[in-house]
This record gives sequence, structure tokens and C-alpha cells, in this order.
Amino acid sequence: MVRDRLFEFREIKTTFESPGGEISGSETSGSGVELCDILRVIDEHPLLRRVPGVKERFWQMFVVDAYIGNMDRNNGNWGVISRYDGRIELAPVYDNGACLNNKWDEARIRPILDDMSKMRAQAYRGVVNIFEQNGKRINPFQYIAEMRNEDCSRAVALLVPKMQMHDAAIHALIDEVPVLTSVQRDFLHRILSLRLHESLVPVYEQITKGKMGMYIDDTISLPEHLPRYLLRDVEVLQEYYDSGNDAYFYPYLDAFEAGVHQCYADRQITEEEAHRLLRRYGIG
Repeated sequence: MVRDRLFEFREIKTTFESPGGEISGSETSGSGVELCDILRVIDEHPLLRRVPGVKERFWQMFVVDAYIGNMDRNNGNWGVISRYDGRIELAPVYDNGACLNNKWDEARIRPILDDMSKMRAQAYRGVVNIFEQNGKRINPFQYIAEMRNEDCSRAVALLVPKMQMHDAAIHALIDEVPVLTSVQRDFLHRILSLRLHESLVPVYEQITKGKMGMYIDDTISLPEHLPRYLLRDVEVLQEYYDSGNDAYFYPYLDAFEAGVHQCYADRQITEEEAHRLLRRYGIG
């Protein structure tokens, strides 16, 4: 019996063969975390090219992991699922356990809690994630702030409004966790607020000021014979875009992306049509 199977990115990476025939050993190392190698595999691996939204998923994880302090998004912690019927799709995001300073007790928290310099260092100035550039670990907040990677900036433009929209709910959730002490809750409230308001929001404001926020590429034509509800989504997104209403544009875009993936999974649209729709809105 054929069953669904998860392919972790590290498995996929070991099978990479460049169309140009030129690869280095690090590009085919399953555990290799050099960012440029990872991005090349995402762009060029024939398996991943069949799955809509892989690059977008990578950068969205990059941004959210920075926010929640998950610095261990190694190559075994994300991937794609090969379904029993031959379809290949993104796996749900999984293995987020190394986040929110979950091993920090009060003895470790108290010395820095009221020292703003140390709190900022722990929040965003002195942190590194799993990825490397030229052999050196990356500070994700510094990388995001440099705005050199347009795909990363698009992820920021998509996600920061959602973080702002759900900010109160996120902090309410922290207050509802019974095993946390008041000191641990206070620490998490402060650390997440610093990351959002002192690092991510300023970058988002620069990005949107530079017109990299709401995005529709009108040169990419819509596929013919779209399901009616997707056509309605397209109309609503255009209305929000034309009116400059980013507060509603981004949440609706999220629902639209989910709808595109569902249509592809239900075989109502082809793989090429799914890619085209996502690219039109800067998410594919």
C-alpha cells in the first residue's frame, strides 16, 4: 500500500544536481546550513520546483522563527509531503520546540530582566540562527534589517501586519500557560515586544515606504476558468490594493494563498496555474 511520506529538506538536499553541472560539496550536504547553498537548492531542485510556495515558506519560517526565538530550523525541521496519489505539497510547519527561551528558569532571567541593554541583546542584537554566510552564523534580525533579499522583505511585509493584528492575543496566550511563573511571563512579554516593535516593525515601515508592501503584478495574467471563490478573492484583493488598505489586504492574501493550495490539492487548477497565481501576488 502506497502511503504519504515526509521528505525532510536534508534528504532532498543530498540528491541535488545542478542543471549547470557545477556544484560544491556543501550544496549536497544534508546538514549544510550555508544560506546561499540552501537557496540554490530551493530554486533549482526539480522536486521542489514542482511544489508551489517553497521559497515563500522558507522565508516566512525565517521571519517567524526570529520573532519566537527559534534558532534551530535545521534541514530536518521542514520539508514536503509526497502524497499516495503522486501529489507533492508543503508539509505543515513542525518542530518549533527550540523557541521562547523554553529552558530559561527564573535564576537565568532575573539578572537581565531589568537591564534593557541585556534584554535587547537577548531579543535581537546578539542572537544568531542556524544558517551561515561564509561560514559565520547569521543574526536574523540584522539580515532582515539589511533588506538585501527581496524574498525575505516580502515575508516581512506579509507577516508583520499579522503579528501586529494578533499581538494582544499572543500575549494573552502567554498569560494562559499554567506552568510559567510570573517572572517567565514578564520576560516573554518583553522579549516579544522588543523584537516586534524595535526590530521588525521599523523594517516593515521601511519596506512599505519603499513600495515593497502590498504587491500585485498585473503583467502576470490570471488563469482561465478559475473557481468562482478564487475569482472573488482576486476581486477583493484588487479592491484593497487600489484603496491602500494593507490592514485587510494581508489577512485576505493569507486566505487566498490557502485557497490556491487547496485548489491545487483538489486538482481544480494545475501546478503551473498555482505557481502563476502565487507569483502574481509576490508569494510564489
